[in-house]
Amino acid sequence: MGAGVAVTSEHLLTAHYLVLGASRVEVTGLDGKARPAARASLDHDSGLALLTVEGAAFEPVPASERHAWIGFYPQANEDGIAISGVVSGGPADSAGLQRGDLLLTVDGQPVRDLRQLYRALWRKGPGETVGMQVLREESIHVIEVVAGDRDEFYK
Repeated sequence: MGAGVAVTSEHLLTAHYLVLGASRVEVTGLDGKARPAARASLDHDSGLALLTVEGAAFEPVPASERHAWIGFYPQANEDGIAISGVVSGGPADSAGLQRGDLLLTVDGQPVRDLRQLYRALWRKGPGETVGMQVLREESIHVIEVVAGDRDEFYK
């Protein structure tokens, strides 16, 4: 069981490990209807899977309700939030965030867990600048990321 986001009326984006090795994949939409996935395309570099779903169409999130997307893989640990990877060509990659960076603040506010991180990010929308302080090799770096729109990026 996992989660995904509808990026078109028949495509769902999810984490690849949720479908890796599965002989059958079924997706249940917000309407409660189960739909079989006809195909799963896996991208091991990004860790994502694109599912092609049969049946009634999914409705993508309206543009006015989309949150800032940074395009990185944050992992919470005892030291805070480490960036375990970035999406190639995504906002984090373009801004210079790197695997191994330890995230200290978002827009000047400390972030120590994933809940704080996502609350800070979801106050922003696509196209807005997100200020981040990261610790990299014993130095603090200030990085400004122009948030993207995940739906548009993966079209």
